Amino acid sequence: MGIVEALASRGHQVTVVSGYAESTKKNNIRDVLIKDLDIDSIVSTSFESPGNAIKNLLLNSPQMCSDTLGQKDVQDLKKEKFDIVMISVFFNYCYLSLVDHFNVPFVYLSSGGLFSPFTDMANNVDFPSVFSSKVLGASFPLSFKERLLNTFYNGFFWGVFKFYLMPRTEKICKERGLCSENLSLFDLGNNSSLTIINSFKTLEVPPRPVIPNIIYAGGAHIKPAKGVPKDLESWIAGSGNEGFIFFSLGSTLNPSILPERYRKILVKVFGSLKQRILWKWSEEINARFGPKM
Repeated sequence: MGIVEALASRGHQVTVVSGYAESTKKNNIRDVLIKDLDIDSIVSTSFESPGNAIKNLLLNSPQMCSDTLGQKDVQDLKKEKFDIVMISVFFNYCYLSLVDHFNVPFVYLSSGGLFSPFTDMANNVDFPSVFSSKVLGASFPLSFKERLLNTFYNGFFWGVFKFYLMPRTEKICKERGLCSENLSLFDLGNNSSLTIINSFKTLEVPPRPVIPNIIYAGGAHIKPAKGVPKDLESWIAGSGNEGFIFFSLGSTLNPSILPERYRKILVKVFGSLKQRILWKWSEEINARFGPKM
């Protein structure tokens, strides 16, 4: 939302298509909420079986993409006029059909930095001998074995993208009449005008060479700090010399969907610490916590 609010603050009219209801109250930001999108079940299964969760996401994302694109509120946008389209790089490839429909430039947004095959989509050069895959998670410099594994992982995910995700997404999109028959999602997807990534150049080891139209915007979502409520300030002050720990799982993973086993593990660990624990919980709390939480 940092980029969206920055555009709105400069007087632009912004329409956001998302599975999450935003809390912004700016008049020039309009939310189009995707209905019946069960993201929580996908995220929660990743705890018990990470491999199956990724597999299911890869297998189901083409259908899920078309299901959301085909919703009436989204299709009604085709009756309007837009100057630019911004698309998240994660599994939203059927939305490139809107770029084709409006015949406007489009921008990729990535919350996870550069990775294969996204590096190719952004028309940048990847170096598997230097920069570790997100899956491998190796640190620089890479050993010979890590370079081999890195090359394999990059090639595997690029193959899945080119020979499954894109063709499958395009096939379903055309079968449902959501994409024009002469549209190639793969070709259009490699023709972005700009790429904005949520990362910091100064934190890269080693610094990654990028083309001029790749923009680093790490921390764009961070807002100026505000004072905490008085009751919370009093609770923090009561932490004494031990202090407190603020724990958050981010905006994608709601703590309420945590499997019970993992929630109990976290509560047990937090209960063993000397510090007080401030846990960001986004919904009504129906769980038991220790006195220090």
